[in-house]
Amino acid sequence: MRAFVRAEAAHYESEGESGLYEGLVLGASLGFAPLRLRASLPYYRLLEAAGPANGFGDLESKLEVAVLDGDAWSVGGAFAVSFPTGSAEERLGMGHVMLGPSAWLSHRSGAAFASAELGFMGALDREEKNAEPMPAHHEHHGGTSTNAHHAAGGPIPNPMNANEVWTGISASYEPARSVRLVAGGTIAFPTSEQGETRATLRAGVQLPAGAFETGLGLELDVLGVTRREVALANAGWLF
Repeated sequence: MRAFVRAEAAHYESEGESGLYEGLVLGASLGFAPLRLRASLPYYRLLEAAGPANGFGDLESKLEVAVLDGDAWSVGGAFAVSFPTGSAEERLGMGHVMLGPSAWLSHRSGAAFASAELGFMGALDREEKNAEPMPAHHEHHGGTSTNAHHAAGGPIPNPMNANEVWTGISASYEPARSVRLVAGGTIAFPTSEQGETRATLRAGVQLPAGAFETGLGLELDVLGVTRREVALANAGWLF
């Protein structure tokens, strides 16, 4: 079992406006070979020109299954679900359940590790009749849409399309026993007319020390209506 906490501080630009947000994410993962389950829940303070918004983001969970789990190669599938614990009107969450399958492949060689994943995420239900009107100060986000999460870019802390195909890669290298360099990226393509191509790059360093691990990182959105520069700090414990 692993428990972790992650702090975020970000600057963002979305549809001609800019702001800041801060976040604290609590999460845990539990592994029983060949299964691994993980979940996380964020809390954000979003600072917009119209005023601050405080609240939870969406609860995210993922179940991974290793079909082949060797010393060098691992192959498997996963299924992710996010729950609308974040307010779509405040652009803190999607406003609906999101779910989707994925397939992944990883390879380890000495101090180096690399993985790739391909998946789909889609809204379980986003019918217009279930949408609530946006607060007046958020109308600039949605245009003619009746809800903030119908706008391009979706939530600000974790922008995504209501339906999209995505792929991600990650790599790490350990130049020393207590230092791990990490990097990766994700690109997503919308599967409906209301959407945008998104891309994010990530890099950082992790400092494992037995059962305790700390780390620092940077996340940059390089494609999409919402652009973010996010500074990350995390700590994790193995049980």
